[in-house]
Amino acid sequence: MLYIIWSDKSNLGIPIIDEQHRGIVSIINTFHYFVQQGHGPETLRPTLSMIERFSELHFETEEALMTEADYQ
Repeated sequence: MLYIIWSDKSNLGIPIIDEQHRGIVSIINTFHYFVQQGHGPETLRPTLSMIERFSELHFETEEALMTEADYQ
């Protein structure tokens, strides 16, 4: 069972951002699966590492889009 169910209602309408949001949800759902299977402790560190790197990439993408749009 998924922890977070992605819905198209969650889309912002910016394809790359929507795809990255789905990716973050996927990482969370994968970790939740491993916790349910009793493998939480050994998957916590790799999951946090993935979320950290993915979040860095995501915020870099958002900042680039804001710069491109001359958002202030």
